Amino acid sequence: RLDFTYNSNNWGVGLPPQEKNEKSWPIMKPRLADPSFRPQKTDILAAMENFLNLLRIRYSSPLFRLRTANAIQQRVRFHNTGPSLAYGVIVMSIEDGHDGFPGLSQLDPIYSFIVVVFNASPQEVSFVSPSLQSRNLHLHPIQEISSDDLVKSSKYEASSGCFVIPRRTTAVFVEPRKIAPAPERVVRWQPPEEGVVKCNIDAALFNDQQKIGIDMRFRSSKYLHESQDRDI
Repeated sequence: RLDFTYNSNNWGVGLPPQEKNEKSWPIMKPRLADPSFRPQKTDILAAMENFLNLLRIRYSSPLFRLRTANAIQQRVRFHNTGPSLAYGVIVMSIEDGHDGFPGLSQLDPIYSFIVVVFNASPQEVSFVSPSLQSRNLHLHPIQEISSDDLVKSSKYEASSGCFVIPRRTTAVFVEPRKIAPAPERVVRWQPPEEGVVKCNIDAALFNDQQKIGIDMRFRSSKYLHESQDRDI
């Protein structure tokens, strides 16, 4: 049953199926009956906003929607592995084609590198990865403006490659693509059309002499001109 007023979410209306859960019913019953466990409207709205933000983040980059196994193998890496791994934490990076990574095609015009950290543990975690040092990573813009203060406190330190992620939080960090500056536009004077006279005016103020200088130049299509200089 769906409640689009968001006043309830059908919490605690029954026990899970008997076949696999009957042994746990004595534990479940008092918890489902406890009113302090029942989500309030603010909790339901917060959960909905977080879900919608995750969808917005997914659609913010084609790197989250890789279509082939080969593309995933080329671009996706997991960093929290081996005997020294931090339990309850997944650290995933997705690489896009850019100048420092030859041979990889560019899919995303905005971001060249993405790191996603899943912290399922009940406490804040710090994760250091030398392979993720010295990057220009920032919290995803959608998470930066969200109403979730917890995810907004996620941090990345470029000098050490350290990520600090709050409890039970998924944080997305993005590296904006380096965009080459636009070539400088040089504006050159062009003569007017035949039969048209162009007038350029310049003025200067001389406070100490209480004067104004005005220069007017008239130009035709044949570059003939005359000037008039006056002090007022």
